[in-house]
Amino acid sequence: MKCFKGVFVLTLIFVVVDAFPSRSPRNVPDHLDHAAKLLKLFLKMAENVPLSENKPTQHTQPISYKIVDKTEFAANKEILTNVFESDIVMTEDQMLDVIGAFKERSIAGNSYRWANHTVPFVFRDSDPKWQLTVWLGMRKWEEETCIKFKQLHPQTNEKDYIYIFKGGGCYSSVGRIGGRQTASIGYGCESAGIVAHEMGHALGFWHEQNRGDRDEFINVNEDFILRGTKGNFEKRYDIESTDIPYDFGSVMHYGPQAFSNDYKYITVETKDHRYQHTIGQRSGLSFTDVKQANMMYCRDICPNNITCQNGGYQDPKNCLICKCPPGLTGDCTILAPSTPGCGGEMFALPTWQTLT
Repeated sequence: MKCFKGVFVLTLIFVVVDAFPSRSPRNVPDHLDHAAKLLKLFLKMAENVPLSENKPTQHTQPISYKIVDKTEFAANKEILTNVFESDIVMTEDQMLDVIGAFKERSIAGNSYRWANHTVPFVFRDSDPKWQLTVWLGMRKWEEETCIKFKQLHPQTNEKDYIYIFKGGGCYSSVGRIGGRQTASIGYGCESAGIVAHEMGHALGFWHEQNRGDRDEFINVNEDFILRGTKGNFEKRYDIESTDIPYDFGSVMHYGPQAFSNDYKYITVETKDHRYQHTIGQRSGLSFTDVKQANMMYCRDICPNNITCQNGGYQDPKNCLICKCPPGLTGDCTILAPSTPGCGGEMFALPTWQTLT
């Protein structure tokens, strides 16, 4: 199986060498035009490569899965062949990295990071309600990290910034790619959670379920994946250790029906079915989303280190305390006090009860 994958990669790169004309035929930057061609070749050839070795499909009959997809995938069905993993605009270098070997959960190195923990951006559209939604999504990152989003005048001379607009769907580049880069928050994407997801890409995050260790936590049901899109589920193998556990609740995780050829089928099945309704949430950032962002951007904030336990870490917004997993406080070894009135026992009665 591993040898076959090696042949797949080499063959694709060979085809690409002779695939590009010397000039781009469309009025787009050459590196993005080339990346789009690479993507189409990659998706076409990935159709013949199994995602997992000898793994049976978990569902052989249509299943009743009554949940509304609130992820960006639902809004992007018309543009799936033009974006990677449903909502990522790739550069040529990034697409070549995908073909060769996937990287880590986030892009490695500082070249794709935004300088001084600050992400400059401009709004193309003046709709105040739409702008507020975008701001609410950005603030989910600002409230939990040292990262700041800085709005610029549309005629800015800033070298690197994000041009945010109402496009056909929701998508973004991954990390700072240099110059003006685009992020679309279009129709069907108007929720703070989806904005937070797209800004996660802009900060440097890939999708959670494409990690190299994902087979320990989820099954990808290949038989139910929309034809021509299987390459969007390819794993990253060259993972750098970040000590960040797999996160079903990440705002960067696909939903259960991503790229499904029929919404009665699920393509992403959690091995522990208690997490089946957790994946794909877009209500907010998880603890590990925030931790990863702080590890990427905020390590230089605190002059003195403190010790935190159980996966906690020094809070860059208050260097005197630990930022702990939910339910813990102090140095992350102490149970956090519960909300007054929380807990106790409730008994069902034959008549309606009002809970207060």
